[in-house]
Amino acid sequence: MKTSSVDEAHKRFLFEAGADTTPHSGRTLYIHLEGVHRRLHDWGNEESVCVAGLFHSVYGTSAFKQQIIPLELRGRVRALIGEKAEALAYLFCVCERHACLGPLLYGTSKMKNMASGEEIGIDEETLRCMLELEVANFVDHFPGGRIDNPGARAEMLLKTYLMTTERYLSKGAYGAIQSIYANTYPTPAATAG
Repeated sequence: MKTSSVDEAHKRFLFEAGADTTPHSGRTLYIHLEGVHRRLHDWGNEESVCVAGLFHSVYGTSAFKQQIIPLELRGRVRALIGEKAEALAYLFCVCERHACLGPLLYGTSKMKNMASGEEIGIDEETLRCMLELEVANFVDHFPGGRIDNPGARAEMLLKTYLMTTERYLSKGAYGAIQSIYANTYPTPAATAG
C-alpha cells in the first residue's frame, strides 16, 4: 500500500508560507493540512484530491479567515500542485462553508464565490471531490472520533451528510461520518452494559 507522505516541494512551499507556525484549532495549520491529506489518501482518493486537501485552506475560508497564500499566487500554486488540485483547493477556499451540500439539497449544479458573488458551475465529479475534501476537513477537526460539545448545528450537519452524501463519498469518508455520529450520539442500547 502506498504511503501518504507529503511531497517535499509541497511541504517546503507550505512552510515558507507559514503553515507550520500558523495556529489552527489548537495546533498548527500544517498539522491540519497534512491530516486532511492523509485521510483523503487513506480513503483511496486520487492524488490530485489528496494534494487539494493539503492546500485546502491556504487562501483562507469562511471559517478560517487567515490567508497564508494570497490569491495573486494562484498561478504559482497551480504550477506546483497541478491544475485540478489547485482548482479544488481554490473552490474550497472561496465558496461558502458547506456549499457543496447545496447541489445535493437543492438540486443545483452551482456553488457561490463568497468574495465575488459569482456562481461557479460544478459537475458531478467536482461535487464528489469537494464532498471528500469537506468530510476530510470536518473529520480532521475531531481526532478523537467524536464531537465533545455538539450543538444543534453539528448534529444537523452530521445528519445532512448521512442523508445526502453516501452515493458521492468513498466508503472511508462515509464510514468516518457514520463513526463520528455514532460516537457523538450513542444510542441508549449502545451505552448500556
